[in-house]
Amino acid sequence: MPPSADFTPLSADTGASEQRGTEATAYDGANLIATLDARGQFRFVSPAAAAVLNRPPAELAGSGGLALIHPKDRAHCAAAYVAVLARPGAERRVEARVRIGDGWRPLELVFTNLLDQPSVQGVALSVGEFPWQPQRREEPRPHACHDAVTGLPNRALFYDRLQQACLQARAAERALALVLVDIDRFRAVNDQLGVACGDRLLAEVARRLEWDLREVDTLARLGGDEFAIVLEAQSGPAGPRRVAERIVEALRPPFCIDGRVLSVTASIGIALAAGMAATTEELMQQADVALYQAKAEGRASYVVFDPRIDGPARDRLRLESELRSACEREELRLHYQPEIDLRSGCVVGVEALVRWQHPHRGLLEPAAFVPVAEATDLICEIDRWVLARACEQAARWCALRPELPFVLSVNLSARQLLQASIVADVALTLQRSGLAPDCLRLEVTESAVIGDLDAATRALHGLSRLGVQLAVDDFGTGYSSLAYLRRFPVTTLKIDREFSNGLDGDASAETVLQAVASLGHGLGMQVTLEGVETLRQVEIARQVRCDRAQGNYFWAPLPGEAIAPILGAGA
Repeated sequence: MPPSADFTPLSADTGASEQRGTEATAYDGANLIATLDARGQFRFVSPAAAAVLNRPPAELAGSGGLALIHPKDRAHCAAAYVAVLARPGAERRVEARVRIGDGWRPLELVFTNLLDQPSVQGVALSVGEFPWQPQRREEPRPHACHDAVTGLPNRALFYDRLQQACLQARAAERALALVLVDIDRFRAVNDQLGVACGDRLLAEVARRLEWDLREVDTLARLGGDEFAIVLEAQSGPAGPRRVAERIVEALRPPFCIDGRVLSVTASIGIALAAGMAATTEELMQQADVALYQAKAEGRASYVVFDPRIDGPARDRLRLESELRSACEREELRLHYQPEIDLRSGCVVGVEALVRWQHPHRGLLEPAAFVPVAEATDLICEIDRWVLARACEQAARWCALRPELPFVLSVNLSARQLLQASIVADVALTLQRSGLAPDCLRLEVTESAVIGDLDAATRALHGLSRLGVQLAVDDFGTGYSSLAYLRRFPVTTLKIDREFSNGLDGDASAETVLQAVASLGHGLGMQVTLEGVETLRQVEIARQVRCDRAQGNYFWAPLPGEAIAPILGAGA
């Protein structure tokens, strides 16, 4: 960056120090002691700065400013510097340990972008004392209140600032807005590309989020993929809405992380409080409710809290919280629905179905809680638990009746199927349980497979190489594409219960069922009809040559202890 006429770059010539001192006088009121260029190298250092840093000018000339920062503090300093560099007039304050002589001294660093001032053309760096109390700690911790990944205020500092903003808003009787930003499907980045890649993506997201914020606003990372913004002095929802819209637009261009192009969207919840209503607890609860509603409406959307959505959304949030505790307290249970061979009429397998023994609501069916789990990372935890427990149980059944044909069916969610470790996880589960691979059948829905076709294809082929069986579950409710079926190493086609329901009194339903069964057989698959409830449905299933059937006509789902006596028995 070329210097201007009245701006002399730092030189090894000690005779230039008097000139630099004169030039710095104009900025003494701002406590300016140095300027850095776009590469972060020193371009100007005042005599006072050289004295504070205890370095001769020759050593500082053209050197990088970060070299003087403690290695553990460089990440959040660099993030602040880059953020300031991107916007003329911006200012950021960070706390860091700076090398002074042979030791480290805690200081407050203030970066100010002066690129819009022709006489400076750089980023100003000023310092001040930071009131740590090192006698209480062996080592100062300058970013105990800052996130190590993004350099933003962390949860603890955020709540402190939010509380102060609420107090000020009540005192001044002015409005305050809280914006929660949750990155959609961020877990998939960590699962498929690794935590390091995820961290770099979060740092880039943070830079975009703070681009248009005012100096009085606070942006923080609460943890994981969740960010929060405190917007002070609001006149109504229009301002926060504009911020949310700018966030959606800011995240629209793809990110380039480690040579990979990643597209990111976010769900945004907004809570607005005015005057005496501005309390931290109310704001956080209302923003959480709005964020949940935004996620339910789809990606890249925002919702402003409305009391009319409060009840259902709070119930859903409460259920999610209770479900997390359920996993920890081992409140989940497994039931098994027998699968019948339509030729012999014998039980030849079971499907594992999860239940929740809720402490107050009793035994809950999957429909009551699985959708909540699928909207969070809980579904993977539940899937792993179901697979491990079911394989352990099935191995005991196989040991009791080794002469019988038997297969255990376990459902895989879309999120679990697309985890990079899915093949290794299944292999380890089989090894620990002792269950033979050909006694396990993993079931995936059409929608789970179509979501990321290439990744699903790789996962299914990897699982097939383990020797496990694979099934497409609920066939007929999704895309039902022959092209997709031909790509997958599927051994079983499970026809959705909707086909069974139509068999009573509808001749065309029988024709459709026969066509689907013929399709499965033509592709070399075994065909199972689900949801069989009546004798007529059983008779038609046999007529169209379905191989197996499941449903309450034969057996409803049973607890594990009830399965052993019926293995190999007639329905």
